[in-house]
Amino acid sequence: MFLRMTGVALLIGLASCVPTNQSIEASGTRQVEAERKVALRRLEHVKNAWAFKTKEAAEKWQPQLVYPICDKTVPAGTPCGLVAQQYEDPTFRAHFATTWCDDSEEGMTEACAKTMIDTFVSALRERYKLEPSEYCANHSCSSYTEVELGLLKTHNDSIMDSWKAENARIDAEYQGMLDVVVNSFDRVSARINEDTEQRLDRAERQRSALQGLAAGMHAAGESLSQSNAQTPNPVAVASPAGCANDYGCGYGNACVKDSGSFRGICAKSVNAYGNPTFAPPRLESNGPGVGNCSFDTDCSVGFRCIKSNGGLRGNCMK
Repeated sequence: MFLRMTGVALLIGLASCVPTNQSIEASGTRQVEAERKVALRRLEHVKNAWAFKTKEAAEKWQPQLVYPICDKTVPAGTPCGLVAQQYEDPTFRAHFATTWCDDSEEGMTEACAKTMIDTFVSALRERYKLEPSEYCANHSCSSYTEVELGLLKTHNDSIMDSWKAENARIDAEYQGMLDVVVNSFDRVSARINEDTEQRLDRAERQRSALQGLAAGMHAAGESLSQSNAQTPNPVAVASPAGCANDYGCGYGNACVKDSGSFRGICAKSVNAYGNPTFAPPRLESNGPGVGNCSFDTDCSVGFRCIKSNGGLRGNCMK
């Protein structure tokens, strides 16, 4: 009797040293979640820096654009309006003739007209940083407005190309940073999941070893029987038909799903001895499955832990 009690105490003590599957899986989940929070903070930091750099580029290039019309859409401090409008205004031309050339208000000499064109070209060159004569060598320049609009478009296109190129460089740089964060999280979470699987396997081997030891002890039989009686209710396969809940399987059957799976198979509900329980449909059978086992040793004798969809947890079946 003393030997029996000692054997039971020894098995209980050894079993308490083996972590449960639930505790191992919970530990892995907590580690992954902690790493996820770290990754999210890093991603937020990168995105904020990305937005700042993009805004900085806009503040650099946008003021260099020239707008042909001055209205409320033009950013403050940005040049707008056409120089040509002034030079095509008769009042300005008359004033130019009397002020710059000492000509009469009634007419402008050819020399004065050339002077006015030269001042107009100088004004365009100063504003657009382009040579009007080079533009007009390949484009129609029949009026002051036509010349300036052509230079304005050429100038703005060049600014926009530079702006887009800088944005592309910024996007590539910070997308690379985002990829580093995401890839790092993927590697760490994969390592944690692999470690969790190894811990589950190691705990399963330990439990198997303890069961082998218990089989050699007569006194451990009652303990093992009691453990089997507490095993989650197993089921015997009734039909391979797919299902989403118990209501699609008929009375006395259950929709068996792997952990995390929204679809399962119909199976007959039985007790630990394989006898039908004729259990009614469960209200909680909608939604993802949770499973009731991870390994065969979690099930009653004669049942196996079946994971039909590759989940971490399956169901005791035969």
